[in-house]
Amino acid sequence: MMRPLEKILVEEIKRAPGGSIPFIRFMELALYHPLWGYYHQKRPKWGKRGDYYTSPMVGDVFGRVMSGVLETMHRSFGTTGSWAVVEFGGGDGRWAEQLLEGLSASTAFSFLTYVMVETSADHRRRQRERLARFGSKIMWVERPESVLRAVPCVVLSNELIDAFPVHRLRKENGQWREIHVSWDEKRRLHELTRPITDPALLRYVGQWEKSWPDGTETEVNTRARAWLNQVAANLREGFVVTFDYGGRDEEVRGPHRPEGTIRCYSRHHVHRRLYDAPGESDITADVNFDDLMRWGRKAGLETVWYGPQSRFLVNAGILRLLTELHDPDPFSASARRNRAIRHLVLSEGMGERFRVLIQAKGVKIDGVAESLHAGK
Repeated sequence: MMRPLEKILVEEIKRAPGGSIPFIRFMELALYHPLWGYYHQKRPKWGKRGDYYTSPMVGDVFGRVMSGVLETMHRSFGTTGSWAVVEFGGGDGRWAEQLLEGLSASTAFSFLTYVMVETSADHRRRQRERLARFGSKIMWVERPESVLRAVPCVVLSNELIDAFPVHRLRKENGQWREIHVSWDEKRRLHELTRPITDPALLRYVGQWEKSWPDGTETEVNTRARAWLNQVAANLREGFVVTFDYGGRDEEVRGPHRPEGTIRCYSRHHVHRRLYDAPGESDITADVNFDDLMRWGRKAGLETVWYGPQSRFLVNAGILRLLTELHDPDPFSASARRNRAIRHLVLSEGMGERFRVLIQAKGVKIDGVAESLHAGK
């Protein structure tokens, strides 16, 4: 029997010119359809009962370290007036909780408003339950432009950009073509390619290495550029801090990544069965941080720091939270914290897979840059 979202997809495919829709539209519906999209369904998505873990779920050390970075950023504003942390896509609110607890003892907390930018009703409900004790310190919005224009801000995202719908491209007969999704006579969703019609996308692929062989696939995250442009245009002054998995140009695309980086997460397993059960798995692609830096510069954002999460956390002081372990109980608070720190910074954990990018506009960056490069 056809699932509700599959039925919606098939109906749109049948109405579309040529009987196919670009993959970016398929991914948009699979993740964000208001009723049946993955992120809008009332089901566990994170943690043991969900499909994946995020850094804040490893333990509270991730938030404790980042709250210290936020204090340094607040000092760079050169004012004791109001400021805001604006978090996009806050999941179940766990990171916001950690950051607010970490900041609660600082003078910066008195002037802070924490803004959650969230479109999922299920996520807003979870966030409100978790953050209820912080009262008026929290506000929820779907569009943050008025806040970004009003006060100095730190814009945060953790595993946001990898969830933006992407264009998928495949090289055929020496030309780049866009991957579409169609419906065949065997009642299956399947892929085919069409000519690229978007002029901006054509200009983008025109910059690529001509020697890539036929059959190479890759992704282009134009939604990330639109998001970054919107944030930069409205940000009066402040920082944009991005945590996500991905890398530089040479790491995320090219002949060594012939199938691209697109994949699904379901019950903590990775697979590429993109069309088996739309809406039931998370779909994601690696973030190209070179793109974010290039696009940011054009939009008025200066790159302050880029590197692996391991180096960022070490420079920000996470190793100071390690404790000498005399307690024989492996489930004690100190033992769990030490394991969390190792998982966040070691290469076999999250340390190398995740990257951190800090960009800035209209603020003095010396203090922040020095603290992260020197490990103060």
